[in-house]
Amino acid sequence: MYRILIFMAVLFLPVSVNATCPVISPTLNFKLNMIPVKYDHSLDKAEIRVKSNASGLVSGHLQGQVNVRFVPKTRKSADEKCILFSTSDVVISNTPVLRIAANYPKGSCEYNVVKAHEEKHLRLMNLFFENLEQDYKAYLQKEFVGKGAVSIGKKDQLRAELLHIAKNFIHVINRDQKRLHDRDIDHPDKTAIERAQCSNW
Repeated sequence: MYRILIFMAVLFLPVSVNATCPVISPTLNFKLNMIPVKYDHSLDKAEIRVKSNASGLVSGHLQGQVNVRFVPKTRKSADEKCILFSTSDVVISNTPVLRIAANYPKGSCEYNVVKAHEEKHLRLMNLFFENLEQDYKAYLQKEFVGKGAVSIGKKDQLRAELLHIAKNFIHVINRDQKRLHDRDIDHPDKTAIERAQCSNW
């Protein structure tokens, strides 16, 4: 079972787009901060079911906490009416927690099967984030077209716009990642083979 939680933050000088400022499409630099996985064997199946927001049989769960920050490299225009940024960092961190139901003692057949299943999710999650810049930079770059020059006087408009971009970006990568996990790991045919290995579910 796989689920990802999203946290968003946008860091920038508080300004907004203004037609009198030059049109600049900033270049985006992706920076990943992948936190090592934490293993949790303290929750029972019912508690994990609540954590994973799933129905049916749930014996394990991989939860990722993703944080996205836009950090523009800013400077003032010569007339000090605009803030300009030709580059912006896209800082993405992920803090995964891998849970195995406390119903299964360490070393038991069920524990080992659940652990192996959730570690498949972990490997796929890590691979997804390793390829994130390659797969999504063009998408996000398009969202920033013309947004690198902003008026000092209208800060709330840009804040709302960047938060909107972040929210949409998170939705896209979360949706696409879930599809991969459902197809490659949580497909019913695959999980049936795993569950058949043990009898004390």
